[in-house]
Amino acid sequence: MLPRRQRGVLLTALSEGFYEWPRRATLADVAESLGIDEAALDEQLHNCEQLVLAALFEDGTLCDVVEPAHPLSSAAPTDGE
Repeated sequence: MLPRRQRGVLLTALSEGFYEWPRRATLADVAESLGIDEAALDEQLHNCEQLVLAALFEDGTLCDVVEPAHPLSSAAPTDGE
């Protein structure tokens, strides 16, 4: 699914706490660990996230199981309801 380099970048961000809330590591922290600048890391993480999400939703089965949870989704009531 992910090339080795992208997998390494994503795993580093994950293991350092970049995806936790609150974050244990900033973009700058992870970039420093990898020896790259923040802009390069930001682009690489975006590309990784895009590939992972595309793979998750590719066959449509995840869409059948997961209900929309975003407050702006079509399932959310509007002010007039």
